[in-house]
Amino acid sequence: MESAPSKQKSIRRVITLAFVATGLSLLIANPALGLEQVLPEESLSIWKAAIFGIVEGLTEFLPISSTGHLLATKEILNVGETELSESHR
Repeated sequence: MESAPSKQKSIRRVITLAFVATGLSLLIANPALGLEQVLPEESLSIWKAAIFGIVEGLTEFLPISSTGHLLATKEILNVGETELSESHR
């Protein structure tokens, strides 16, 4: 038989795991559920964003400009300017 403190620890562990699982599922599902409503037609696709992330990650530690690689990737992927990117110039 389990002792009372051991049983309480088990119950706390289960409750903690339930809260963590619920929180993680909300973090994952919430952006996905609102994705349709938030993204305008001219926004960056998930695949293009992933490619930009890979290029940034691979070139960040090279002794040459990772920004230059991102600009070249932008041209290769034919990603145009948006109102937001133009306002940051």
